[in-house]
Amino acid sequence: MPYTEAQLREQFRQAASSLYEANPEALGSEMKPLVDKLYSVEDLYEPSPGLLARLADYQRWCETRAGENASHLMEELAFLAFLSLKGCDPSCMCSYQSSTAQLDLVVSGSSYEWARVLDYLHVTDRARRTMVVECKNADDKVSDAQFSRLCHIVNDMFGAQCDLGIFFTRTGASGFVSCPENGKQPESERQLRDARATQALLHAKHCKYIVVLDDSDITRLGEKGALLRLLEAKVRDVVKAGGIPASSIDGIAVVELPMHLRRHLSPDRQNSR
Repeated sequence: MPYTEAQLREQFRQAASSLYEANPEALGSEMKPLVDKLYSVEDLYEPSPGLLARLADYQRWCETRAGENASHLMEELAFLAFLSLKGCDPSCMCSYQSSTAQLDLVVSGSSYEWARVLDYLHVTDRARRTMVVECKNADDKVSDAQFSRLCHIVNDMFGAQCDLGIFFTRTGASGFVSCPENGKQPESERQLRDARATQALLHAKHCKYIVVLDDSDITRLGEKGALLRLLEAKVRDVVKAGGIPASSIDGIAVVELPMHLRRHLSPDRQNSR
């Protein structure tokens, strides 16, 4: 029986991936554009059944605010979304803690599919194939101090490995607001300007990106290709802002993934961590 077009594409993808993993230079400049066409953004991100189930739980929680640990739920959404990216290596996914004891997620990969993900997100340095994710499920929006903290982590703690940091947060960053009649600028507007300025300066000085996914983005993660499209649009938006310096924080230590995240890995992956 002859192969279908989909089967042939998959065979070529597997061959290209094997070549890349054996030798990243094996796919020369003439071959790479042809192979790249085998991958669409829908191919690179397909939400898993586990993610779809937790997204449904998230929508119910947003309506009732009951039945879930709010922080764990957001962390699971981020974990499962990145696990749904082609090329994401579960053995490279880990957490770390700082003096604030907040959980963050470190995501990476080394396959040809992961290289395609990085290309799509404008990360050109293959040595910097790691992404750092911070999750917040609070009523308050991400402040400038919190934004600066992640900037510092990405640039100073993971500088040689990472070009992209992502906030997963229900309420997003401090929003733009209209100036009141008295002409005084509200605190929330100053914080957003500061956060966006910090974001842009980090990119201008170090070619790194910090982006924010909010509730409207998270609810779209059940669509094929959605995570990559959202991140790519936000990465492009970073270039448009201006900035101020980021602040510093205490050191961090890598820790084992907590059980509410490890339970989504296969048993052999759980035992190997």
